[in-house]
Amino acid sequence: MFFMEKPSRERLRIELSRGIILSQQIKSPIFVSQSHWRDDMKILVMAAGAVGGDFGGLLARNGEDVTFVARNQNLEAISSSGLKVESVRSGNFTIHPSVVDKLDGTWKADLVLFTVRSYHNEQAMETIKPAVGDNTNILTLENGIGSGDQIGEMFGQDKVLLGCAYVEAMRRAPGVFAEVGGPCRIVFGEID
Repeated sequence: MFFMEKPSRERLRIELSRGIILSQQIKSPIFVSQSHWRDDMKILVMAAGAVGGDFGGLLARNGEDVTFVARNQNLEAISSSGLKVESVRSGNFTIHPSVVDKLDGTWKADLVLFTVRSYHNEQAMETIKPAVGDNTNILTLENGIGSGDQIGEMFGQDKVLLGCAYVEAMRRAPGVFAEVGGPCRIVFGEID
């Protein structure tokens, strides 16, 4: 496990194959791409629910280029009033991120946080397809097993990262996400 009180990008250059932790415990999220941190990383959150809203919100608040996929009332609320996070660990904040209901293929994500319920996998994979390029990593944070295999069948196993989100989070209302406890971290790694 990897924790630091004051993270710096230079000190966080570790190999992804060892796995890393994205942690709210240090008040600032951390992500290291396949080899090293890149300042121009494009992150896609599929979708803006409890886990995606919380972790994606933290990444966006800390200056990362994050686009959220949302629909219906959630899309309307985030578009008009911003994405609100109420967090016992990181404090309350509102961001005004890019939010879409579909992707047009004009850009490719470096990282996709795949945070949908598994019964929406097929639809969600079709939704992200225009944003998945040769260098995209897809981090699945779903409950249960098998989603990594599904994603790998469509996009290639080399793009898939299996992860586990340790957070107590919920969507309180459209566009409003709460983190109410837990270790607040993501642990992940590549498939062997």
